[in-house]
Amino acid sequence: MNARLSLSHRLFLLTGVALLPAILIVTSTEISSRRVREAEAQGYVARMSDLAASEIERALTSAATLMIAVAAAPPVTRRDSEGCETYVQEVNRQLPQLNDIIVADEEGTIFCHTGATPDAALAGVADPLIAELSGSRFAIGTYQDTPAGPSLPIGMAVRAEGEVFVLLGISLTALEEVIYDSGFEVGTEMTIADRNGTILAHRPFQSDIVGKELSEGAAALAASGSRGTASLPGRDGRDLFVGYQPPVERRPFYISVGLPKDQVMAPVNAATRRSAFLALAGGAIAFLMAWMFGRVFVRRPVQGLVRTIRRWQSGNRNVRTGALERTSELGLIGATLDHLLDELQEREEAQRRAEGQRDVLARELEHRVKNLLAVVQAIARRTFSDGIELPEARRTFQERLNVLAKAQTVLTSKQRSETTIAEAVRSAYEPFAELDAGQIAVSGPDMPLDPETNLALSMALHELFTNAMKYGALSVSDGRVSIEWDVQDAKTSENLHLQWSEHDGPPVVSPEKAGFGTIMIKQMLETETGGKVSVDYDPAGLLCEIQLPVKREVQPDRI
Repeated sequence: MNARLSLSHRLFLLTGVALLPAILIVTSTEISSRRVREAEAQGYVARMSDLAASEIERALTSAATLMIAVAAAPPVTRRDSEGCETYVQEVNRQLPQLNDIIVADEEGTIFCHTGATPDAALAGVADPLIAELSGSRFAIGTYQDTPAGPSLPIGMAVRAEGEVFVLLGISLTALEEVIYDSGFEVGTEMTIADRNGTILAHRPFQSDIVGKELSEGAAALAASGSRGTASLPGRDGRDLFVGYQPPVERRPFYISVGLPKDQVMAPVNAATRRSAFLALAGGAIAFLMAWMFGRVFVRRPVQGLVRTIRRWQSGNRNVRTGALERTSELGLIGATLDHLLDELQEREEAQRRAEGQRDVLARELEHRVKNLLAVVQAIARRTFSDGIELPEARRTFQERLNVLAKAQTVLTSKQRSETTIAEAVRSAYEPFAELDAGQIAVSGPDMPLDPETNLALSMALHELFTNAMKYGALSVSDGRVSIEWDVQDAKTSENLHLQWSEHDGPPVVSPEKAGFGTIMIKQMLETETGGKVSVDYDPAGLLCEIQLPVKREVQPDRI
């Protein structure tokens, strides 16, 4: 057989054998890239379906809060139909995402509503929900087509001067806009259906879909009983990667988020075409070299290419042929192979970096959520256990949560290096903006803070402001508060010293036991930041000194 092969044939065969490992590498990489891309798409639609479910649950929670507020309104508690009518109409005017608000007494008799639903249709909308509320405090209806547009009725039984039934008609158009504007990728399809399989919302918007039944495939996913991902044909016939959430007790909706497969795989298909083109071009050039120069000029370069490919396969990702395109045609093959290996290596490194970044973000998010929940629990426990009246406790609790929310907004809206002590002071001062500017003096160099220190300092300063307003210098018109800070080691910012002092206020009396403010200031700052806090109940005015280890470069600007 060897005697029958010409030199050209042998060189062609050798060239083909040398290129085969590269082709296998490209093929293997393309298959892996497709699998990775499909996994990323499935992970995306799963996360987006979780996000949509979370947004719906948040919307239901907001609706429940609104219904509680409506039930507690004086016209409702007095059963004043005319006053109640005026009240709910004003609420509806300020919340256009609601199609209707209906209020009924403990007998189920409607005594006020916004008027969006005709009186003749009120019973058909309200009675099923009120009947369902006889066995629970919260009920969610199904799709309703009202004069104000497609609507989702929800209801709540609230005990406020007797039992009151509050029913809301949520605009499905507003609901789908709120959810779809939460960061969905272009081309993403979203479907929300009620527990009966009737479509409540769909994006991109199609007027002939809302109010129709789910497709057979989607209905099967809704009845599966567990969340997951699947492949389904879309309304336009394109295959979709779908992440879905079946109805559950607290959220009786089917939710699906889909991404077109052709859109997902478009970059991979383009890369496949480029890789195929490069492989074909390299093979053509290699065979041309074999035909032009013969075995003497082909054998050693080809063997070098083979060795490079084998070392790459064995795990040496830094190996290259080192060939230059200008040296020879075989050098062009080697350079092409080097470009290909560079591209493969860049893809692998990019994938590893992306995976590492996702892991870090996931761990940081978990840590932040746990810390935030712990702070909220501490605020609730301390606010409602110190013997103050319930309305006052509610107001105090709301103020503390507002400060916490504003501090969190600062953390999430800026880069870590851009969060400063000035923002911490500002977020704590905002609830007391009505004070005369001359009562509060602030001085110190602006400097960046890490998020944990910013949160703890904001909460501590808010407690000091609150105590000063209620009992200290800010409770009288002549009282003054001074906030001063500086850095003891300006080169490394090793120690931030902040001093809170009150002047010309009522005489300070040392408390018999530490209250929430003292615990907030000492425990949060000392535990979360490793700093030190001292509080002096000087009769002439409260003095609080805070020392924080802050390893950041101090900015020259002063507040």
